[in-house]
Amino acid sequence: MITRIIATLLLSFAISAPLAEGTEHNEQVIQPKVHERQGNSTVSDPILMDSIVITHLTPADEFANAITPLVLTLGFGSIGLVAYTLINKEKQSGLPD
Repeated sequence: MITRIIATLLLSFAISAPLAEGTEHNEQVIQPKVHERQGNSTVSDPILMDSIVITHLTPADEFANAITPLVLTLGFGSIGLVAYTLINKEKQSGLPD
């Protein structure tokens, strides 16, 4: 019963949160700024075309690719630990006192 109440409250908060924001939008307009060109502009180093890597992966994709093996290992380790605990508990309960 308490679980249903908590679930209902969480669901009502999730539904009412977008409604509480309202329809007003604060829009800020940033005026353009004119920069005067100075005579002693800094010259940058040339771009090395060999060091440019073109990829369709975003930083989030790269992070997900890097962290996936860790998450899978931790998940399988947790499942293995639960299975080990249940098997040991079953073996110990089968022993005579």
